[in-house]
Amino acid sequence: MKKTTITLLFLMIAMLSFGQVLLDKTYSYGEYRKNWALVEKDELYGFIDITGKPIVKPQYNSINKFGEYQKNWALVQQNELYGFIDTTGKSVVKPQYNSINKFGEYQKNWALVQQNELYGFIDTTGKPVVKPQYNSINKFGEYQKNWALVQQNELYGFIDITGSPVVRIQYNHINKFGEYQKNWAMVQQNELYGFIDNDGKEIVKPIYESISKGNKIEGIINGKKTEIAQ
Repeated sequence: MKKTTITLLFLMIAMLSFGQVLLDKTYSYGEYRKNWALVEKDELYGFIDITGKPIVKPQYNSINKFGEYQKNWALVQQNELYGFIDTTGKSVVKPQYNSINKFGEYQKNWALVQQNELYGFIDTTGKPVVKPQYNSINKFGEYQKNWALVQQNELYGFIDITGSPVVRIQYNHINKFGEYQKNWAMVQQNELYGFIDNDGKEIVKPIYESISKGNKIEGIINGKKTEIAQ
């Protein structure tokens, strides 16, 4: 009986704290954070503390558990966009992204984000380290250590682990390194082929109609086969 009375008291305090607005539902305390309870109003979610004081007004379409993405942060959704709040209830990343990946999937302390169908990265402070500008970003190391293949406007290049471009986005296609020669990757530009090295330098300009490898690497220019110096 005493427990029921205390629960009803908390709910009454919560109603007063939210300006006499009746909450649709108050969830159990401690599920998200000690002494906090998730509350729902008009299918929007927020938090109250154990005294019924509002910590986060009901404004989010969904709130994930704290720590799922980063310690002391919870993923929130608002108007189909995602961001983060911290354990004080403060917004640390404004809901502005169409999706946010887990931290560390691409690089330690970075999370892949999507905004307006373009991809970039934020760090663990919520700061954008690579602004959303790419149509796609591959994992680091798939082509070369510390490099990630990126696509922009149907052209390809590479960024490094600082987010800086190391190979300008200008190629229609880039093969894996080592397929033709160690430390070389074949590139295609305007239906012509050449090579870049593992420093990103264009060592064979894309001037060949096709390139093949047998005992030696050969390319065709104007229908004539010529050896490509290695």
